[in-house]
Amino acid sequence: RTKILRHIVELFLAATLKPEFAKRNAKALALSIDPIEEHHRWAPDIGEVTGTPLNFPIVADPDRKVAELYDMIHPGAGDTSTVRSVFIVDPENTLRLMLTYPKSVGRNFDEIVRVLDALQATDRDPIATPADWRPGDRVIVSPGVSTDDAKAKFRNVEEVKPYLRYADAEELATKLQQHFQGQVAAQGAAGAAPTPARTGEVSVWADT
Repeated sequence: RTKILRHIVELFLAATLKPEFAKRNAKALALSIDPIEEHHRWAPDIGEVTGTPLNFPIVADPDRKVAELYDMIHPGAGDTSTVRSVFIVDPENTLRLMLTYPKSVGRNFDEIVRVLDALQATDRDPIATPADWRPGDRVIVSPGVSTDDAKAKFRNVEEVKPYLRYADAEELATKLQQHFQGQVAAQGAAGAAPTPARTGEVSVWADT
Protein backbone atom coordinates (compact mmCIF):
# COMPACT_ATOMS: atom_id res chain seq x y z
CA ARG A 1 0.00 0.00 0.00
CA THR A 2 2.77 2.42 0.89
CA LYS A 3 4.54 1.70 -2.37
CA ILE A 4 1.38 2.30 -4.43
CA LEU A 5 0.73 5.56 -2.54
CA ARG A 6 4.28 6.67 -3.37
CA HIS A 7 3.63 5.86 -7.04
CA ILE A 8 0.44 7.91 -7.09
CA VAL A 9 1.76 11.00 -5.28
CA GLU A 10 5.04 11.38 -7.15
CA LEU A 11 3.79 10.35 -10.60
CA PHE A 12 0.90 12.78 -10.15
CA LEU A 13 3.31 15.63 -9.45
CA ALA A 14 5.39 14.71 -12.47
CA ALA A 15 2.23 14.58 -14.61
CA THR A 16 1.13 18.04 -13.49
CA LEU A 17 4.53 19.39 -14.53
CA LYS A 18 4.10 18.32 -18.17
CA PRO A 19 3.40 21.92 -19.33
CA GLU A 20 6.49 23.18 -17.47
CA PHE A 21 8.63 20.41 -18.96
CA ALA A 22 7.25 21.24 -22.42
CA LYS A 23 8.27 24.89 -22.03
CA ARG A 24 11.80 23.62 -21.47
CA ASN A 25 11.66 21.07 -24.29
CA ALA A 26 11.91 18.25 -21.78
CA LYS A 27 9.92 15.06 -21.28
CA ALA A 28 9.42 12.84 -18.25
CA LEU A 29 10.06 9.12 -18.16
CA ALA A 30 9.60 6.83 -15.15
CA LEU A 31 11.19 3.52 -14.30
CA SER A 32 9.47 0.93 -12.13
CA ILE A 33 10.66 -2.46 -10.94
CA ASP A 34 7.04 -3.62 -11.04
CA PRO A 35 6.06 -5.80 -14.02
CA ILE A 36 3.95 -4.13 -16.68
CA GLU A 37 0.83 -5.96 -15.46
CA GLU A 38 1.16 -4.11 -12.14
CA HIS A 39 1.43 -0.80 -14.01
CA HIS A 40 -1.89 -1.49 -15.72
CA ARG A 41 -3.39 -2.20 -12.31
CA TRP A 42 -2.36 0.91 -10.42
CA ALA A 43 -1.63 3.54 -13.10
CA PRO A 44 -5.35 4.41 -13.60
CA ASP A 45 -5.53 5.27 -9.89
CA ILE A 46 -3.37 8.33 -10.56
CA GLY A 47 -6.08 10.01 -12.62
CA GLU A 48 -8.88 8.72 -10.40
CA VAL A 49 -7.34 9.95 -7.16
CA THR A 50 -5.71 13.19 -8.33
CA GLY A 51 -7.68 14.26 -11.39
CA THR A 52 -4.53 14.32 -13.52
CA PRO A 53 -4.00 11.11 -15.52
CA LEU A 54 -0.60 9.63 -16.20
CA ASN A 55 0.73 11.39 -19.31
CA PHE A 56 4.24 9.99 -19.77
CA PRO A 57 5.68 6.48 -20.20
CA ILE A 58 6.78 4.11 -17.44
CA VAL A 59 9.48 1.56 -18.18
CA ALA A 60 8.96 -1.84 -16.55
CA ASP A 61 12.19 -3.17 -15.04
CA PRO A 62 11.11 -6.29 -13.09
CA ASP A 63 14.52 -7.94 -13.46
CA ARG A 64 16.12 -4.76 -12.04
CA LYS A 65 18.75 -4.53 -14.78
CA VAL A 66 18.39 -0.76 -15.20
CA ALA A 67 17.88 -0.16 -11.48
CA GLU A 68 21.09 -1.97 -10.65
CA LEU A 69 23.00 -0.32 -13.49
CA TYR A 70 22.16 3.11 -12.09
CA ASP A 71 22.57 2.13 -8.39
CA MET A 72 18.89 2.57 -7.65
CA ILE A 73 18.54 -0.38 -5.26
CA HIS A 74 18.36 0.68 -1.62
CA PRO A 75 21.34 -0.90 0.22
CA GLY A 76 20.35 -3.43 2.86
CA ALA A 77 16.62 -2.89 2.35
CA GLY A 78 15.80 -5.86 0.13
CA ASP A 79 16.37 -6.65 -3.52
CA THR A 80 13.25 -4.81 -4.69
CA SER A 81 13.52 -1.68 -2.59
CA THR A 82 14.57 1.28 -4.72
CA VAL A 83 15.81 4.64 -3.55
CA ARG A 84 14.17 7.70 -5.12
CA SER A 85 16.45 8.67 -7.96
CA VAL A 86 16.21 11.43 -10.57
CA PHE A 87 18.31 11.65 -13.72
CA ILE A 88 18.48 14.40 -16.31
CA VAL A 89 19.79 13.19 -19.67
CA ASP A 90 20.58 15.60 -22.50
CA PRO A 91 20.03 15.10 -26.27
CA GLU A 92 23.50 13.54 -26.62
CA ASN A 93 22.47 10.93 -24.02
CA THR A 94 24.86 12.46 -21.49
CA LEU A 95 23.84 12.17 -17.86
CA ARG A 96 23.81 15.78 -16.67
CA LEU A 97 22.34 15.42 -13.19
CA MET A 98 21.67 12.66 -10.68
CA LEU A 99 19.70 13.19 -7.47
CA THR A 100 19.18 10.42 -4.95
CA TYR A 101 16.76 10.56 -2.03
CA PRO A 102 16.15 7.91 0.65
CA LYS A 103 13.06 5.90 -0.21
CA SER A 104 11.21 7.48 2.74
CA VAL A 105 11.80 11.06 1.51
CA GLY A 106 9.86 12.58 -1.38
CA ARG A 107 11.56 14.29 -4.27
CA ASN A 108 11.69 18.08 -4.64
CA PHE A 109 10.10 18.67 -8.05
CA ASP A 110 10.67 22.43 -7.83
CA GLU A 111 14.39 21.68 -7.66
CA ILE A 112 14.18 19.45 -10.74
CA VAL A 113 12.62 22.28 -12.75
CA ARG A 114 15.12 24.78 -11.33
CA VAL A 115 18.05 22.59 -12.38
CA LEU A 116 16.60 22.23 -15.88
CA ASP A 117 16.49 26.03 -16.15
CA ALA A 118 20.06 26.35 -14.87
CA LEU A 119 21.46 23.66 -17.19
CA GLN A 120 19.83 25.18 -20.25
CA ALA A 121 20.89 28.70 -19.32
CA THR A 122 24.52 27.72 -18.74
CA ASP A 123 24.59 25.65 -21.93
CA ARG A 124 23.43 28.61 -23.99
CA ASP A 125 25.51 31.40 -22.45
CA PRO A 126 28.98 31.57 -20.86
CA ILE A 127 27.67 31.81 -17.32
CA ALA A 128 27.35 29.89 -14.08
CA THR A 129 24.45 30.07 -11.65
CA PRO A 130 25.04 30.84 -7.96
CA ALA A 131 23.46 28.99 -5.05
CA ASP A 132 19.66 29.05 -4.94
CA TRP A 133 19.52 30.66 -8.40
CA ARG A 134 16.19 30.92 -10.17
CA PRO A 135 15.34 32.40 -13.59
CA GLY A 136 15.49 36.17 -13.36
CA ASP A 137 18.23 36.15 -10.70
CA ARG A 138 21.65 37.51 -11.49
CA VAL A 139 24.23 35.11 -12.88
CA ILE A 140 28.00 34.75 -12.68
CA VAL A 141 29.91 35.46 -15.88
CA SER A 142 32.36 32.75 -16.92
CA PRO A 143 36.01 33.54 -16.05
CA GLY A 144 36.85 32.90 -19.71
CA VAL A 145 34.89 36.01 -20.75
CA SER A 146 36.59 39.38 -20.37
CA THR A 147 34.79 42.11 -18.47
CA ASP A 148 34.52 44.21 -21.64
CA ASP A 149 32.96 41.30 -23.54
CA ALA A 150 30.66 40.61 -20.62
CA LYS A 151 29.41 44.20 -20.65
CA ALA A 152 28.73 43.89 -24.37
CA LYS A 153 26.78 40.67 -23.93
CA PHE A 154 25.00 41.16 -20.60
CA ARG A 155 23.34 43.99 -18.74
CA ASN A 156 24.41 45.58 -15.45
CA VAL A 157 27.72 43.77 -15.15
CA GLU A 158 29.23 44.15 -11.68
CA GLU A 159 32.90 43.28 -11.19
CA VAL A 160 33.50 42.15 -7.62
CA LYS A 161 36.85 40.60 -8.55
CA PRO A 162 38.36 40.13 -12.02
CA TYR A 163 37.23 36.49 -11.82
CA LEU A 164 33.85 37.23 -10.19
CA ARG A 165 31.42 39.27 -12.29
CA TYR A 166 27.65 39.30 -11.80
CA ALA A 167 25.20 40.21 -14.55
CA ASP A 168 21.46 40.42 -15.16
CA ALA A 169 19.89 37.54 -16.99
CA GLU A 170 16.15 38.25 -17.01
CA GLU A 171 15.92 37.48 -20.73
CA LEU A 172 17.63 34.08 -20.63
CA ALA A 173 14.43 32.07 -20.19
CA THR A 174 12.77 33.96 -23.04
CA LYS A 175 15.76 33.42 -25.31
CA LEU A 176 15.82 29.71 -24.51
CA GLN A 177 12.12 29.34 -25.28
CA GLN A 178 12.51 31.25 -28.57
CA HIS A 179 15.49 29.08 -29.45
CA PHE A 180 13.54 25.85 -28.94
CA GLN A 181 10.45 27.16 -30.73
CA GLY A 182 12.59 28.22 -33.68
CA GLN A 183 14.15 24.77 -33.95
CA VAL A 184 10.78 23.01 -33.85
CA ALA A 185 9.24 25.45 -36.36
CA ALA A 186 12.13 24.99 -38.79
CA GLN A 187 11.85 21.26 -38.45
CA GLY A 188 8.10 21.35 -39.04
CA ALA A 189 8.55 23.49 -42.14
CA ALA A 190 10.91 20.86 -43.48
CA GLY A 191 8.25 18.20 -42.91
CA ALA A 192 10.24 16.25 -40.34
CA ALA A 193 8.88 14.80 -37.13
CA PRO A 194 10.50 16.21 -33.98
CA THR A 195 13.26 14.06 -32.50
CA PRO A 196 15.34 14.59 -29.35
CA ALA A 197 18.54 14.94 -31.37
CA ARG A 198 17.09 17.70 -33.53
CA THR A 199 15.08 19.67 -31.01
CA GLY A 200 17.51 19.58 -28.12
CA GLU A 201 14.99 17.63 -26.09
CA VAL A 202 15.97 16.72 -22.55
CA SER A 203 14.79 13.60 -20.74
CA VAL A 204 13.93 13.72 -17.04
CA TRP A 205 13.42 10.27 -15.60
CA ALA A 206 13.04 8.74 -12.18
CA ASP A 207 12.37 5.45 -10.51
CA THR A 208 8.98 4.95 -8.88
